[in-house]
Amino acid sequence: MSYESDTSLRTLPRKVELLKGDDFKCALLGSLGFSTKLIMEHTDLTPGQVGYRLRKGGIRRLDYRNGESAVASAMLQKARVLAVPVVKEHLRGMLDQSIKIS
Repeated sequence: MSYESDTSLRTLPRKVELLKGDDFKCALLGSLGFSTKLIMEHTDLTPGQVGYRLRKGGIRRLDYRNGESAVASAMLQKARVLAVPVVKEHLRGMLDQSIKIS
């Protein structure tokens, strides 16, 4: 009985190119703090491949979530302009609703 595996069925790993294709998409989404699940849905990568690419690129999603990355700082600055009026409108609506209920 032979225990040799059939290596012809395996696919060879490809070179990781963080500036191209799914590898870049992974790096971008990871730097925006998105989950492995979401990254997998937008790429053809497995969970292990996602983690490997993020480690290779020095991307820590927690840095984004804590506001400690350059991407987080840029996003916060740009998003504030868009978010302030939306949040104020929402809060006014909630306050108006609570006054009517009282």
